[in-house]
Amino acid sequence: MEKLREFLASGALILFNAITFYELLAPEHNFASIRLLYKDKGTWNNAFRYAFTTALGLKYDRIFGYALQILDILPPSRITEQILEEIYKVAEYVTSHAVLFRHDLIGRIYHSMLGRELAKAFATYYTKLYAAELLAWLAIENYDNKVVDFACGSGTLLVAAYHRKLALAFLQGYSGSIEELHRLFIEEQLWGFDAMAFATHMAAVNLALQQPTAVFARSKIYHVPCGKDRMGSLDLLKENRIKILSFTLSQEKAVGPSQVSVSEKKVTEIEIPREKFDVVIMNPPFTRKDRATKVLNTKELSKIIKRFDPRLSTLGGLAVPFVKLGDLYVKSGGRVAFVLPTAVLSRDAWLPIRHMLIERYNIEYLIISWISGAPAFSEESKLREILLVARKLKEEEEPGYSIICHLDEQPSFLDARRIAERLKELALSPRIADITRIGTNQRYLVFSDKKLLGEAFSVPPAIMKTVVDNLYVLLAFRDFQLVKSALSLMGVHTSGLWFFDELSQYLTELTNIGNVKLFVKNVEAAGFRILEGIQEGIPIVASSLFDKIEVNESDCKWLVRDPALPIKERFKPGVGKLLIIRKGGVDSLRVFSIASERPVAGNMWVPVEPKRLSSNDGTSINSSDVARMLSLWFNSTFGLISLLAFREETTGVWSEWKTERVRILKTLNPKTLDSSQIESLLSLWHQLKEVRWEPLYTQLDNAIRDENHPRRILDKGIVNTICKKEIAESELTALYNQVIKELIALKRLMRVQKRK
Repeated sequence: MEKLREFLASGALILFNAITFYELLAPEHNFASIRLLYKDKGTWNNAFRYAFTTALGLKYDRIFGYALQILDILPPSRITEQILEEIYKVAEYVTSHAVLFRHDLIGRIYHSMLGRELAKAFATYYTKLYAAELLAWLAIENYDNKVVDFACGSGTLLVAAYHRKLALAFLQGYSGSIEELHRLFIEEQLWGFDAMAFATHMAAVNLALQQPTAVFARSKIYHVPCGKDRMGSLDLLKENRIKILSFTLSQEKAVGPSQVSVSEKKVTEIEIPREKFDVVIMNPPFTRKDRATKVLNTKELSKIIKRFDPRLSTLGGLAVPFVKLGDLYVKSGGRVAFVLPTAVLSRDAWLPIRHMLIERYNIEYLIISWISGAPAFSEESKLREILLVARKLKEEEEPGYSIICHLDEQPSFLDARRIAERLKELALSPRIADITRIGTNQRYLVFSDKKLLGEAFSVPPAIMKTVVDNLYVLLAFRDFQLVKSALSLMGVHTSGLWFFDELSQYLTELTNIGNVKLFVKNVEAAGFRILEGIQEGIPIVASSLFDKIEVNESDCKWLVRDPALPIKERFKPGVGKLLIIRKGGVDSLRVFSIASERPVAGNMWVPVEPKRLSSNDGTSINSSDVARMLSLWFNSTFGLISLLAFREETTGVWSEWKTERVRILKTLNPKTLDSSQIESLLSLWHQLKEVRWEPLYTQLDNAIRDENHPRRILDKGIVNTICKKEIAESELTALYNQVIKELIALKRLMRVQKRK
């Protein structure tokens, strides 16, 4: 049923395209409007047929030819006529507001009617208009830049590139006609590839509509089929020659005066030199590996990308090889401009790409959205995304500053252009908003026509290199001071707040003092069931909403092997005396780490087996006590900030902590403490172990008003014991307010926008 809907919607869109082209071309060629033709011909089908036949030979034969074929198969009926009339009314309105075509209107319609199953397989979540304009305005510097999109879809990013190049042409001294410029852009300088044939048709139509009366002979838009023996654009990873279905909007030969052949498809081969393009702009498919296997050979793809770097894999999805593809085909001194998932900044699967970007590029701009109800820059995507623009360094060139931008309000496409210009101004004088400067307000306000749309700051290249394992820390918080505090806890730079800077001296990576184990993800696939009311098997904490920092056997359910279950995943469930949260809504979680006297498992928790340690004065610390001290740290507000800086965002406040991220979390190092400090912390743990903690948001809100709240007791105890001086109540209150605002901002991200 969904495929039928797609075919019908596609047919309607082809008719819409033909109508709009005809109406835009009619005045120039003295053709009658379709509404006048309807009065003369009596039916919409006859009016369309006459119009499209008349327009054949105007170099848009593909558009009119496809439309005529659709008219041929439509059944004559009252319902058909009603549908054709509705299509015409929409097209008539749009052509009377021709400016709409400048912004990929047809692409918006196409995206809205595309079936979701097809969209998921090809990961077709298309770029929002303002994001496309923002990327193009940041990445393209000269009107004659050659630009390519290896996953162009309906051409949203290419249309934005067209706008940018057109604006630059007259600023940079172009003296020819717009028609000549239009042909130059489409025939030579704007390249697009896509695995979906209809998408490439839309891309070519969208570019043609930018100047519908300016005829061009050919375009650089290509359909690159995808299948078990083809990988679409990714075939260019193997060699710089690729088989394509070349695409034009006109036929060289028309068959008869009233008909054009549109069924012929010519497979050709083109050669594209490496480092050919000035700009690679792309919203690459994010689809997971399991979905990608439906449309291409992922095993072969994995082998191919490992030839460039053995660490590269498809575990991060198809976006990883597409980014590598962009790297191969962008010139030295050119730019890549991508829409990417936030995972690119932190996941292990993306680490080789991060190293590539840090070592061979200057990451110029990283942009993230805090816009209510809009966490992503792609249509319909609910996952958090970033915009990334990076310039490929020339030989022996050193990278410069990186600009981090937080968007708070929805920009228009014109706002996006002004944002880009504002960020470029900061890039010219980055030290005015340098995050490493202490004692000044480094935030840089991003305005458009007196509207405050967000803030930005700059990061020196030394910091970028230092945090390459987790670049996400630079965008993890909307609050600028929390970013600095997280960097301080990572040991990267001072925050300006004494308690963060002093606490950072007592931290280490978790893997240095504990063995991180595998959590139980899919219980039944591993041949287990979770039962309660018994005491056999493995004790397990089976809810992310556990509300104490200590777990006893009486609090647990039990993980029991069931011989009747087929084992699909063979692994031994990990257990540990320390559990660290694996997944949950940050605002509703009650505790983030749990200690246990007996090793336990978790299906929403990562188990850690702490090592037996010695204090700095030689006192032995058993693993249970290490677990207790670490649970205090991760449940403190300071430990919480460390956790949030290493989270992987899914939807708003809902976050994950992957096992590889947990291993490098910064945590309290008991080896740096003396016996009296250890004794004090264990006393604090026993004082708090029976507390039933409220959801985090409520904890913080209540702690602001109650100086005896358990959260204040915990945080004061941590600072007073480790730093050996007291933290002021006002300092804690300010910190709690910062975190509350952060949780509110994250919750706002997932609000559903009401359609007007």
